[in-house]
Amino acid sequence: MEEGSGKAPIIYTYPSFWTHGMANASLFTKQHLWIANYGTKRVDGGFEPRGIAPIIPGGWPDVLNLAERGPAGSGGHPDARR
Repeated sequence: MEEGSGKAPIIYTYPSFWTHGMANASLFTKQHLWIANYGTKRVDGGFEPRGIAPIIPGGWPDVLNLAERGPAGSGGHPDARR
C-alpha cells in the first residue's frame, strides 16, 4: 500500500480484537496504530470516555491516536484531541 500511495497505512482496531482475532500478532508494529477505546454508548449515539488508557496489543510501543468517541465513518466522531 505504501509504495502505491506514498503514505504509510494506519491500523485501526480494538485491543480485544487484535489480541484474540489476530492472535496478538506483532508483525505490524512498524505501522501506525489507532486504537479504539470506547466507553458506554449513550442514547444520543455517542460514547462516554473511558478515562483509562487501553491495553496496547501486538507489541506496539505506542499509539498514533485513541478513538474514544466512536469509530470513524460510523456516525461517531474519532477523538482528534490526541
